Amino acid sequence: MQKKDIISLEELLNKEFNIPSYQRTYEWNKENVYTLLNDINNNFVKNEPINLGSIIIYKNEGKYDLVDGQQRLITLSLLLKFLNYNNKLKLLDNKIICASNTEQIIVNNYKAIEEFITSLTEAENLDTEKFINYLCNDVLFYLIEAKDEKETFQLFDGRNSKFKNLTPVDLLKAYHLGALPQNYPKDKKIKLLKEWDANINSEFTIDKNTNKIEYLYNNILFNIYNWSINKKIKPFTKNDIYLYKGYKSENKYSYIKYYSDSSQKYFQINKLFKAGEGFFNYTNYYIKMLDDLIKYNNLFKELDIDNIYYPNFQFINYLYYGALLTFYDKFGKNIKCFYKKFIEDFIYNYSILHRIKNKSVNFTTVNYYVLNTKYNFFFECNNALNVEELLKLEIEDKGNEPSKSEKLGEMRSKLWKKLK
Repeated sequence: MQKKDIISLEELLNKEFNIPSYQRTYEWNKENVYTLLNDINNNFVKNEPINLGSIIIYKNEGKYDLVDGQQRLITLSLLLKFLNYNNKLKLLDNKIICASNTEQIIVNNYKAIEEFITSLTEAENLDTEKFINYLCNDVLFYLIEAKDEKETFQLFDGRNSKFKNLTPVDLLKAYHLGALPQNYPKDKKIKLLKEWDANINSEFTIDKNTNKIEYLYNNILFNIYNWSINKKIKPFTKNDIYLYKGYKSENKYSYIKYYSDSSQKYFQINKLFKAGEGFFNYTNYYIKMLDDLIKYNNLFKELDIDNIYYPNFQFINYLYYGALLTFYDKFGKNIKCFYKKFIEDFIYNYSILHRIKNKSVNFTTVNYYVLNTKYNFFFECNNALNVEELLKLEIEDKGNEPSKSEKLGEMRSKLWKKLK
C-alpha cells in the first residue's frame, strides 16, 4: 500500500475517477451535508486548513477507482457546482451508483447546500471567491492508493466497517467481490453485479420498505441461524457478517475439504458456501426460494385475516416465512404435507393471532414463542432426519420453561431400529 502526501480537494477533483460497482449508492442526507459544511465553514472563518480524512483510490485501466470517499467528494462537487466553480467537475460527469431514490437525494442535498450558503451570505457576508479558493486549496485529504485489486477490497471492508452508512450486506458484497479470483471472467462478474443490483432495487411483496437482499439477511437468514441454535434473534450488524464470509480454497481444515469437494449446486441455510461466487449464488438461491414461498403460502390469505397494516406486523412474517424456508430448504416438496399442521400448530398454538390484534408483536414476542415452547421448531427442523419427526412434535406454550428436545432422541432411536 502506498500512502502519499496530503492532497487538496482541487487536485483530487482533477483526477479521472470511476465509481466501482461494489460501492454503495450515494445516500448522504441533509444532516450529513450540514455537518460537513459546518466543519468546513468553522475552519474557513478561523482561516485554518481542514483535513477531511482518507481517500482510498486504485488505478484501474487509466482511471482511478474511488474506493472510499464517494459521499464526501460528490457532496463537495455539488457545493462547488452551486458556487459556480470555473473548472469542470469530472466526478459529477461520472456514473454515480444509483438506487431508485438517488436522483431525489442529490436534488435534496443540492437544496440543502443552497440553504446553507444563502444563510451564510446573509449572516456573514460570505466572500464567495475567497470561499471557493479555500475549498480548492485548504480542504485537504490523506490519499491512499491500493497496490492491487485484492488490497482494494481489504481497505474498503476495513475502512467502511467503522461507519454506520454501510450496511452489513454492503460489506458482504465488497468482501466477496474481493474474494473472486484475479482471472475471474469479466462477463461473469458483470452478470453477478446485475443480479445483485436487480435484487437491491426490488422488494418482496410482504415488505415494500426493504430491498430483497437486506430483507433476506436481516430478517430471515440471520433469524434462522440464531433460532436453530436456541439463541435469541437480534438486529443483524457488521459484527455478524463473519457468518456469511464462507470458506476460501486455501483453508485446509477437514470440514472445509468436505464442502470444497461438493459442487454446491444446492445450498443449505446454515451450511458453508465458497467465498466469492458462492456467496452471490447462495443469495440468489434463497431469494428465489423465498419469492416462491411468499407467492404460494400467503399466511393472511390462508387464515382469512384482513391484510391490513399493524405496528410491528412484520415480525410475524419473519417468524412465518423463516419457518417455511427452513422446512422447504431441508425437505423440499414435502412442504404440502407439513403446511396444514404448520398453520394450525405453529401459528395458532403460538397464540400469535391475539398479539396481532393487540398490536404488540416485536423481537421479544417472537423470541418468546420460538424459544419458550416445549419444542423449538427451528432447532428441531435443523436436526430432524425426516418429516415424520416434525409432524409428531406438539408445539405448546410452556410459559417460562427453557426449550427442550428430549423427544427427538426417543424418535431417533425408534428410527434407527426400523433402519436396522
